[in-house]
Amino acid sequence: MSDAETKGLEASIGYQFKNGLALNMNWLELDTENKETGKYLDFNPVRTVSLNVDYQLNEQLLLGMQTVYVGEQRYAEGTADKTTYDYTLVNLTASYAFGGKNAYEIDGGVNNIFDEDVDTIIGSNAGTYFFTGLRVSF
Repeated sequence: MSDAETKGLEASIGYQFKNGLALNMNWLELDTENKETGKYLDFNPVRTVSLNVDYQLNEQLLLGMQTVYVGEQRYAEGTADKTTYDYTLVNLTASYAFGGKNAYEIDGGVNNIFDEDVDTIIGSNAGTYFFTGLRVSF
């Protein structure tokens, strides 16, 4: 087993407007290294940036959009050093709360709405997909 080192810088900024609109941005820079080989750790994005826009229409209804940029990822294939390409995903979400004290919440959304290609070596190219869920608070 070899030692690894990960260093990074993360910044986040957000603002909640009085009309129910909220903006949040997150930025992450990573520098990873396998201490034994001196090479980058496989499949760690050098940069990840996300922008979230949420709109609270009323007490029950929340709409959201998320844009996520994932930078290049390095990996070793045999003796060669390779790099994946970067990609950007856009996701849409909505949730509706109901019941006494909004104890129930139905949520759902569409991830990767533009069916952005993700390098197959990463192994996570699900394409566009829909999801839904139910939360109960008590």
